[in-house]
Amino acid sequence: MTPIQIQILAGRQAGRRVVLQQSPITFGREADNDLLIDMPFVSRRHGELRFDSDSWFVLNQSPNGMKVGRRVCKDMPVAVSGTQTLSIGTDPILRVTPQPGATVGEEPTTADDPEATGDVPQKKGISKTWIGIGVYLVLVIVAVAFFATLKGNDNESTALRHGDEPVELTDQEIQLEILAPLPPEKPDERTASRHLQAAKNQLARMDIDEASLYEAHDSFRRAIAFSADRRLPSPIDERRHEFVQRKLIDEITKRYRSAVNEYRGGDPELAEEEFEELTNIYRARRDKSPLARSIYQHEVAATRKARGG
Repeated sequence: MTPIQIQILAGRQAGRRVVLQQSPITFGREADNDLLIDMPFVSRRHGELRFDSDSWFVLNQSPNGMKVGRRVCKDMPVAVSGTQTLSIGTDPILRVTPQPGATVGEEPTTADDPEATGDVPQKKGISKTWIGIGVYLVLVIVAVAFFATLKGNDNESTALRHGDEPVELTDQEIQLEILAPLPPEKPDERTASRHLQAAKNQLARMDIDEASLYEAHDSFRRAIAFSADRRLPSPIDERRHEFVQRKLIDEITKRYRSAVNEYRGGDPELAEEEFEELTNIYRARRDKSPLARSIYQHEVAATRKARGG
């Protein structure tokens, strides 16, 4: 782990410099943080510095957010590159610099709690792994049971017979489908790593759109499905996946509800266009996805309405 030099720029400890080699490093207004910044605009636990994949990242844990240099840090972790100043609004709070050449041994500054240093006893690590597997399997079972109760059967044709109304999903059903994990595959760490890298590549695009969000989401799910312990390898990757899931749920639900309202009593031609866009964004298989099937059926029904059929 690369040591990191930190200078506190606000509060009673302003001017203090410290080199730490632990992860995570928490900072905020409460005294139990690793770095105390006792200013009223700082949250009790405002954020943390975390080392992952040979890099330091800043993670926000406050509704106020912050900036890392000029980059906004709120929902997504932000990588630390060189010397960076962390600020809240216009007020700087920390200056951080990774120092690969620094030598930091066992020092009293390292937290006594083994979880704070990452030196978790093996027995505890194994326990967490099995808990993760158990939670994953429960989510799979719940998702399968949920999909089985939805109108329409996966074994039936996705075609919409003339005169039939398309199946409409609730916001909660859309959310549950997007959050549902894929069924587990035979563990293959190389395949899991390939899917994880594909997800990161999608997120690295500055012009990420809804279709890219779905591709990133699908890649994250495949990485989990092929992983031996059915989880992503680091907390940073988990935060990235959570961010993608939230964004995808918000965008798909908003677009789906708008298109359904147009279909019900608005403009059927506009509804047809909106459902066609949703089909291009949400690319799940219709025979496996109630949401994709509902979008397709609404598109067919809107086309018939627009054509007077």
